[in-house]
Amino acid sequence: MTLHNNQQSKLNVGCDQTCQSSSICGNCQGCRSAASGPSEIIISADLLNKEPLFLPGRTQSGQIKIIIGARSNLTIVDSAIGPACSVTDRNKLILEVGSGAQVRLISMRECAAGNEQNFVTQATLSQDAQLQLLEYRLGGGKVSCRTDIDLQGRGSTADIRSALFCAGQDQVSSIINVKHFAARTNSRIISKSVLANEARLSYRGLIMVGRGAVGSCGAQQANALLLSDKSRADLAPNLDIKEDDVQCSHSSSISGLDKHKLYYLMSRGLTQTLAMEAVTRGFLSITFEEIPEELTTDLDHILTSRLKCALANIN
Repeated sequence: MTLHNNQQSKLNVGCDQTCQSSSICGNCQGCRSAASGPSEIIISADLLNKEPLFLPGRTQSGQIKIIIGARSNLTIVDSAIGPACSVTDRNKLILEVGSGAQVRLISMRECAAGNEQNFVTQATLSQDAQLQLLEYRLGGGKVSCRTDIDLQGRGSTADIRSALFCAGQDQVSSIINVKHFAARTNSRIISKSVLANEARLSYRGLIMVGRGAVGSCGAQQANALLLSDKSRADLAPNLDIKEDDVQCSHSSSISGLDKHKLYYLMSRGLTQTLAMEAVTRGFLSITFEEIPEELTTDLDHILTSRLKCALANIN
C-alpha cells in the first residue's frame, strides 16, 4: 500500500464496509480486522496527514512494515483494545522513518486474562527524524512487549512514554532499548507502571550511546506504583556509554500509595476507593497527556473498569 501526498481518500485494505474516513484504514472495526490487511505501507515524502493512520488488526505475515518518507508528518494508531482486541493477530511493527519526518505512534493494547501476548516494535530513524511513542498496555495474562529504536541519523530524536496496568495474576515483561549511533541524537524514556493484587512486572530499559555519537543526550525514568503488598515490580534501567561527550541519566522508584494524599482526598469527601483511584490516575497522567482526545474514550473506559475491579479486591 502506498499513500501519496495528494491522496487523502480511504484506501482499500480488504474491508467490505463503507465509511467516510480520510485516514488510511479509518477508525473502523471492519477495516482494522481485515483478514488481508497490508504487510507494508509506504508513505511518500512531504506527506502532511491531519487525520491518524489506523492500522489493520490482521495481516497475512503477522507484521506490518511502514516506510515513512522524508519530511512527512503524521500520527499512527495501533489499537487492540475493546472490540479490536479479539481480532488482532499481529505481533510485530517495523518503522523506517525518513530524514526530517515527524511521527507520533500511539500503541494501545489489552490482553484478556489468562492469555499470552507478545509484541515487538522496531524503529530506525534517519537524520533529524523525530518519533514519539505513546505505549499503553492494559494487563491481562502473560504479556511481553519489546521496543527497539535505533537513532541512525544525526540529530534524530526518540521520546517514549509507556503506561502499564497489571492486576490479578498478570505477568508482564517490558523491554525498551534505544541505541544512539549518530551525533547529536536525543532520547527520553518514561515508564509508569501500576500493579495490583498479585501482579508481576519485569522492566528492562537500555540507553546505549555508541562510538561517534558525540553530543548525544539520553534520559530514562522507570516508576512503579504497587496497590497491594502482594504485587511485585523489578525495574532495571541501564546505560551503556561508549563516548565521553554525552549527557545521560537514569532513575527508578517503586512505591505504594501515599497515605498523606489518600487522607487529604478522603478529608475532602472521597471514599477510600475513589481516593485510591484518583491517586493512581494522577500517577499515570504524564503518559496520558499527549494522547488525542478522540482516542481516550475506549482507553479510559477499560482502565477505569480494570482499576475499579482491582481496588474492590484490595478492599
